[in-house]
Amino acid sequence: MPAAHHGAQGAPGTTPDAPEAGASLRPAHGLSLRRRLASVVTAAAVVISGQAGLSATAVLADGNPAPRAVIIVGPSGMDRSNKEDANRIASQAADAGMRVTKVYTPNATWDRVVDATRGASLVVYMGHGNGWPSPHGPFQENTKDGFGLNPRPGVRSPTDYQGADKLRKRIRLAQNAVVLLVHLCYAAGNGEEYMGPERNRDTATKRVDNYASGFLDIGARAVFAFGMDQDLDMPRALMNTDRSMDDLFQDRSGQAMARYDGFVGKDDYYRDSKRVGWARIHMDPHPSKGHYRAVTGDLGMTASEFRAGAGTLAPKAGSPAGGSKKSKKQDRTAPKLKLTGANGSGIATSGSAVRFTPNGDGSRDTLRIRRSLTERARIRVQVRDRRDRLVRTFTRTAGQGTGTITWDGRNDRGKVVPEGRYTVRLTPRDTAGNKGTPRTLSAVVLTSLKRVTPNRRAIDASDRDKLGESVRVAFTLSQKAKVRIQVRDSKDRVVRTALGGSFKAGRHAWRWDGKDSKGRFVADGAYRVTVRSTTSAGSMSQTHPIHVGAFRILTSEKQVKRGQRLRVTIVSTEPLRGAPTLTVRQPGSVRTVATKKVEAGRFTTRIRVKEGKAGTLRLKVKGTDRAGGKQVQARDLRLR
Repeated sequence: MPAAHHGAQGAPGTTPDAPEAGASLRPAHGLSLRRRLASVVTAAAVVISGQAGLSATAVLADGNPAPRAVIIVGPSGMDRSNKEDANRIASQAADAGMRVTKVYTPNATWDRVVDATRGASLVVYMGHGNGWPSPHGPFQENTKDGFGLNPRPGVRSPTDYQGADKLRKRIRLAQNAVVLLVHLCYAAGNGEEYMGPERNRDTATKRVDNYASGFLDIGARAVFAFGMDQDLDMPRALMNTDRSMDDLFQDRSGQAMARYDGFVGKDDYYRDSKRVGWARIHMDPHPSKGHYRAVTGDLGMTASEFRAGAGTLAPKAGSPAGGSKKSKKQDRTAPKLKLTGANGSGIATSGSAVRFTPNGDGSRDTLRIRRSLTERARIRVQVRDRRDRLVRTFTRTAGQGTGTITWDGRNDRGKVVPEGRYTVRLTPRDTAGNKGTPRTLSAVVLTSLKRVTPNRRAIDASDRDKLGESVRVAFTLSQKAKVRIQVRDSKDRVVRTALGGSFKAGRHAWRWDGKDSKGRFVADGAYRVTVRSTTSAGSMSQTHPIHVGAFRILTSEKQVKRGQRLRVTIVSTEPLRGAPTLTVRQPGSVRTVATKKVEAGRFTTRIRVKEGKAGTLRLKVKGTDRAGGKQVQARDLRLR
């Protein structure tokens, strides 16, 4: 196994306690120490260390009894570190509002475990794992697939193995209970440390199925098995969310690929349980470490169902509903996924692709895929480049009906991918593990043009002074590209074309002096400057508005009616000596009003449009710039 893991001391295939037991496994101490907390006692939780015991009855805000958590640490070669991790989970459970009981070695005896776990909603066990298939035959469940405990109070060895058959005879959990098997051998599909990574799916699945079966038969509805510490706060998720058990299993809170402390999802798979007729198994092996994550049971059960079962003993029959093993019909229907569009248009046809530009300018920065589903499912998204290399994998929970799936153009390291064409593959899988038909689309990522920034929003060059004569349009290229700049008027006519050559990566700029391609000053009005970059991957552009003229005249209403009150805001292109005046002309009336400065270059006034005839309302602004030049601008509005 990797150096980051260690087990109980002993010769290969043995433990210090018994030749049939497996050494428990755990990750490097550095990870768990980061998350270890001291045990806490809250008003809603009473923690009893080293002995079995039940807290006083506590209730939740909705009046239902608070779920009870039992944390068990059996004897092993890692008593101290297991207790530290157990205390962390106990604190999480107490903080979440559960009633907590701790049963720790050297006083974790069978009788105390039986008493403590009766009616428990959450059971966490750390210690030796004794499962099957293993080198320690023959297979029986008198000692296998259960707990490894102290033989007597205060005595650590030999380990007292109480297997699945013993559980079935003496323990009854709460309805809809959840079990966590942490740091065990065999429970998550792994073997013992000396065996190395377990890569055989059949062997791993049999171990998980066998180990979970006894707990499922005594009332558990989901059994999680983690060979490594997990980043997810499971008690909090069970108490404060309505996520399904499979959703919790697929949580990516940690750094799964680096530490295996969350869902990896690179090669996970589902199987039907052969031991419990209604149960499903979800396995999540690590590419190098093998099998250390599994969940078995009713994967669609929600956290609210977990909470609802508190205070009620589970029925003895082996099914989540309390009937026979065949009372719950297995879901065999695969979800159907359909892609209906992307980034505001239909799905690209064969040979074409959806283009988007993750450059941070706020326009088409993401690929938004519209989809429809026949049932709630998890959708795995895999993105591959033109060489079929996997660059990004993520999973999203999607509800029945329509919705969107978004890719931000980044790889698994959080970096924006290089320019080029990518294949996006979406695979649905429902909570029962049924896999739907994958759907794919092509996407082209364009990133050559990173940023376009004009230094001003308006110019007034025709008066030939030096106050607002031009606008500097700066742009940044991430790589070598051809660049073309065009200026268009309000009717989308091209009035100026510039550049057109190749530019190296880096910062560049172009200055527009308010003239057209023939060197004439353009008329006052609204214009748009577009910078377009082109590489072998395709073209992308950014557009910014530029106003030409002395003033921008803005009104509080777009449609003006007679008798209406109107607020007029005036934005000056050049600095002025004083506030400008506003002349209001309408059929049968002309008047001039003063304006008030609200900030540098910005003035406002309020007017009341007079009653009278319909026609044209003309707003004319006059002012004097700092150089003494006369500034005039008019705007006509339809008057109703």
